[in-house]
Amino acid sequence: MDDPGSAAEPEDEPGEELERTDPPAGSEPQHAKHRQVPKPKKLEDKWFMLGWEREPALLVTVKDEGATSGARAGVAGRLLEAIDQLIETLGSGVPPVVAGAVPGESITVLLDDPLPGAQTAIPVEFTHSAAVKVKDLIELEGQDLFASAIKIGPSANKYVDFVRLVSTTGVSITWRPRDEKPAKLDPDRATRQHALLSSEPELRRVEMTLIGVLYRVISDPTKIEGSIGIKLAKESRRPPWQTGSWINVHFNRHDLEATIKDGLIGEPVEARVEIPEPVPGTGLWKSDLQRVELRSIKSSPTPLSIEALLSDEEE
Repeated sequence: MDDPGSAAEPEDEPGEELERTDPPAGSEPQHAKHRQVPKPKKLEDKWFMLGWEREPALLVTVKDEGATSGARAGVAGRLLEAIDQLIETLGSGVPPVVAGAVPGESITVLLDDPLPGAQTAIPVEFTHSAAVKVKDLIELEGQDLFASAIKIGPSANKYVDFVRLVSTTGVSITWRPRDEKPAKLDPDRATRQHALLSSEPELRRVEMTLIGVLYRVISDPTKIEGSIGIKLAKESRRPPWQTGSWINVHFNRHDLEATIKDGLIGEPVEARVEIPEPVPGTGLWKSDLQRVELRSIKSSPTPLSIEALLSDEEE
């Protein structure tokens, strides 16, 4: 008697779509279909169950010919974490979901936006849009790559982290957004791109005045340094990286500390500060450069209070 487990699976014609029979009650939705997804070397003969009726927004294949299957899976896991952060950052804060994975000599991971039906339908395909941006970066070299990364802004630092990981792990990546030709990122290209994009930017100092309420001060009597917290007013200027209205400002002079503690705590203030700014075209902005230095501070004639500023946020 033949072993049921030894029966060969029927071969499907490439590109064919198979409708499913009605599933038992409580199983997956009836609209789910078998979808063809890539093998490491072929775009046929491998079928995958997806919960939405479209191809995944992004297919990423990780190949490391010299690794064992366990080591390969470990590297793929680290890369998937970096890819998740990269797509989320470039995709307006919407993280992708893993739609599936195809193991083998290489590992192919399928990524897409969250399932339609699990939330209100999103008209913009965040994962696909971000995947196309990454594909464009992969295919560039030299000053073209640098100019594109500068145009993207601070979010491009996640791409720097991604190519560093590809370079250090020695894997090759095939990156294929839906309806796009695949882009190849091998360790050599990743190493060149990382060296270019990780260079320190040339900095210049820019001054601005912050307006708000000084709500706290932290200082060390044994050192000539400390920091203050300011709740910014709506009309106040703010550093280009600042997204919220609570800002930390550093000082390193005794006279500034004395002025701060002489009746300014809890009061509206005007603080003249200095911030670093990269000279355009010299390097990517890095978060560890986001330091605001106090140059002078005085009482502000603008009537402000923490309660009023918090009330403004609620409106």
